[in-house]
Amino acid sequence: MPHTVVCNGAHDELYKTHPIEFTVTGHMPTLSSGSVGNVALYKLNLPPYSSCILKDYMQSSGLYKLFNDCITSCPRSFTSDNPVIAARWNVKQRHRGCRESNMYWISPYNGKVHQELLLALGSCGFDVVLRAIASIDGGSCRDWTVFQLTFIVVSRNDEDHYHLDYHKTLSGDVWTVMIPLVLVQGSPPELWVMDLKDEYAKDAVIHSLKYEEGVAVIFGPLTYHSTSIVAYRSGYRVCLSVSVGCINVGNVKWLISDIAQQYPPRRMSLLLDWAKTPHFSAGMCHLPLLSHESLLGSEWMLQYRHYLEWISCNGKVGDVPISKTLQKWIIHQRYCFSVKNSTTDSDHFRSSRHVRSAYHTLTSFREFMLHKANFCFHVDRDEGANQLKWIGMYNQLKDFIDRYGHFHITRSDNSKLYAWIRTQRAVLGGQTVLSVTKRHRIYLLKEIGINITH
Repeated sequence: MPHTVVCNGAHDELYKTHPIEFTVTGHMPTLSSGSVGNVALYKLNLPPYSSCILKDYMQSSGLYKLFNDCITSCPRSFTSDNPVIAARWNVKQRHRGCRESNMYWISPYNGKVHQELLLALGSCGFDVVLRAIASIDGGSCRDWTVFQLTFIVVSRNDEDHYHLDYHKTLSGDVWTVMIPLVLVQGSPPELWVMDLKDEYAKDAVIHSLKYEEGVAVIFGPLTYHSTSIVAYRSGYRVCLSVSVGCINVGNVKWLISDIAQQYPPRRMSLLLDWAKTPHFSAGMCHLPLLSHESLLGSEWMLQYRHYLEWISCNGKVGDVPISKTLQKWIIHQRYCFSVKNSTTDSDHFRSSRHVRSAYHTLTSFREFMLHKANFCFHVDRDEGANQLKWIGMYNQLKDFIDRYGHFHITRSDNSKLYAWIRTQRAVLGGQTVLSVTKRHRIYLLKEIGINITH
């Protein structure tokens, strides 16, 4: 029998191989069950901007450098090499002294950093996850609190290690949410899940699960799981692990016993205090968050809106003149995009001013918004500012023809226009392979009677 999830909305179907019946509210993403028999395991499509916002947080917090240090340097002293990072993040090797894996757990060092990360989580649309967990709960109207946040980074794991994240008695009271943020292209399935009919079963079925960016994996305390065996030649994988629990007096001692990070500390009073102001209660989400305009920046959003207005009114940028301010903004977005996409790993982590500036100007969220607007990051040499200049000279030529009835311009008539026509004959008529823009220019010139031989 498939699981049934109810969220008050329209019915839809998911994965046909292992379907789940459900209804969704408004724009709530798809929730689906896995193929793990008795184990509660779900996939949830996150809002499309979720990964962008979390990646921007990692970039601004210096976490990429820390991830790189964890994977490329062993052994390390994280408390001495970078005091700023050491004061913010607790770094722990998952299997201390174990040679089979280089997995690290990176979690907030104190309450301030915990709240910062919680703010990023709320801003990226994590409320859809809380609504999904509430729907799995069968509409019992329980309160849910996010209480543990950990970045997991790994590039090598030579041995499986099946385990439970939380005590079995917490089944239904706590969920682990895995959000893939950095994946390695061509990686085999990253998570293995063991399907046990009972604790003492001799034979277990192992299921493999492939992480997808923008898709959260949600599972409960009875899910025996392990990182799959991988050995990436380059790069590493990063997931954000989020613990969500219905915290109360009856289960808090079990939650405390399974907390493995620096923060929150193992204090029942702290978790019970958090439970008084849950992040999801009575169908309402109370996670802290920032507006999208705050994340994108008001000045950037102003130019972005001008760009959208310009495109809607005039079509392709370059066909008609454009304001200098907007033109400079467009050119700078393209420049930052080219810097980001030509950056190697070593460039990414060193203190190169222009690389830092490019990542700061064109954040992942801003890049997502530009892609959404079909922004052209790559332009032909003949497009952009060059095309505007060409159109300007072409209009001058049309004005001359309208005035004098011919296009036989001498140097004494107009030296600039005379030189421009000679250049067009040389450039457009002397090339065998022409860009789309150049072919269109030939067409426009022929329209007014100028034949270009090529």
